[in-house]
Formats: sequence, C-alpha cells, structure tokens
Amino acid sequence: MNKFLSGSEKPESIVPAQSQSKKKQPPALDDTGVEINTNVKYAILQAIQQNPTHGILSLFNETEHEKHANIVPTIKQKTKSKFGDYTCDIVLVLFGYYKKQNKTNEVPFNPKEVAESIANKIEHESIHHIECAPTGYINIFVHENHDAMAPKNKKQKLEQQVVQQQQKHKLTTTIVPSKFSQEEFDIYKKYQVAIHGDQPQDVTESGYKRFLCDTGLVDLPREKKPFQGYGSYHIQYRLDDKLIGVSVVDVLPHGLSSVYFFYLPEYSHLSLGVYSVLLEIDMIAKELSTEFTYYYLGYYIHRYV
Repeated sequence: MNKFLSGSEKPESIVPAQSQSKKKQPPALDDTGVEINTNVKYAILQAIQQNPTHGILSLFNETEHEKHANIVPTIKQKTKSKFGDYTCDIVLVLFGYYKKQNKTNEVPFNPKEVAESIANKIEHESIHHIECAPTGYINIFVHENHDAMAPKNKKQKLEQQVVQQQQKHKLTTTIVPSKFSQEEFDIYKKYQVAIHGDQPQDVTESGYKRFLCDTGLVDLPREKKPFQGYGSYHIQYRLDDKLIGVSVVDVLPHGLSSVYFFYLPEYSHLSLGVYSVLLEIDMIAKELSTEFTYYYLGYYIHRYV
C-alpha cells in the first residue's frame, strides 16, 4: 500500500524539520476529523482515477518512485472556523514538491482547480460545505450542531462522552442471498482502496461479482438445514438503518465458512471484523443441528492454491 495512504511518513524533503519548542503543534483531530481525513485520502484517489495522466495529481500514480510515495495528505483541525473547521494543504505540498523536483518556481497548474478536483469528491455526513482557497487550501466546514458539541477542554470532553453513551444506536444484521448490490459494492470499493491500497480503477463491478457474489454452491435436499439453507450468503450490518459492513459466508453441511468481510473505512473504530466473527460463532452455537458445529475463517481448498 502506498505510504501516502497510511500517513506513516512525512516528506522530509518538503517539510523542513523544526524544533518542538518553536513549532506550534496543531490541535489533535477529533473523531470526526479522523473520519474526514480517511475520506480525503479516498477523494484524492478518486480524482486520480478521473484524470490519471493529466495535471499535478499524476505524481501520485508514479508509485514506482519511492520519493513520490512519500507525499502524505493529512488534514488539520483549526481552532478558529473562519476559514473552516478543518483544512488540508496537500495541494501546497504537491506544488512544493513539483518546484523542488523541476528546480523551478513556476508551476503550470492552477492550485484552486487542483483543490476543487479533490474537494468535489470528499463526502461525510458532518460536512456542511467545502471552500477552496486560491492558494490551494481545502477548507472544510462542518454543521453547526457538530461545532456546538465539540469539546473545548477536558471537562467538556468528558461531558460529551457521557452524552454519547446515553445516545442509543441500533445495530442490525440481515442475511441476504449472494447477489450483486450497488449499495454493497460502493462500500467494498471504498474498503479496498482505503484499507488494502487498491487503485480505484482496479476495483470493478465484474471483479466484485466474481469474487464475492457468484457461487458454485448448491442447496441439498435435507429435512433440517441451518440458516436459510446451504449456499452462499451476505450478512449485512446496518447502524441506524445505514449499511456499514458486509460479511460474505458459505453455509456448509457441517459448519460456516467466513469468506470475506468489508466495511466503511470511517467506521473502523468499531472493530466490525472482530464483531462479525463473534456474531457468526454465536449463530453457529444457536443452531440445533449437532452436525453444524464448525467455523472456518477462510476455507482452504488445496487444488486451487
């Protein structure tokens, strides 16, 4: 996976080292900021997919060069919201990199246009609107109700946590046939790009169908069957009616095979993969059949390896 996605490295050649005593550190991102940051990274990849060989964003595609992979897009949380609650300076970083590599002070791209190509693809329920400055800054404004609840000190943060604990959310699961769903595919694509570092253009509907929808399993004529019968199914996880994760399973005569699990990256803090394993184990335990007792975390078929 490209290092600019993981955010694990900073481009030392672009951002000069400064002493901790002189450099004023930006405030740490809150939970909403962390989620928006993930969506910003996905938006950049979407912008590349739309225009892979034109403009300064094409630098991101030159991943065979380690120096290009070191460019790290991150957002910062602002203490004042006049120019946004969050800001992203990735366009400025790109322009600085371009000038250094080409040994020039002239960049043949419009920073605001580059910023807008990214901003148009940033999505999050907390975002009210986004403004792009002529210099290339992407300024993100969130809804007022989020602003009012943002903790300003430790006391308010604790009070907010109490309120959040009192707010009840409903997580439901539904077993559906293993068929293509646009709603599921959209989540799968975001997951593959953000978690596994796939290029957006490589995550296709046809590939998804072959991987997780098409199945060669057939039902068996038995009197008692687990779940809805033998075969392949998708278990949908919905939080307050919003689809946030999907588990792909095969129901076999003697147990359940957990084939794959994907989720919306902004809900990674919920540890949905762990929850899905515990839920599927519980589903097996509740089956009355003494034959249906095994749980496979990925089914190994030797002749296809």
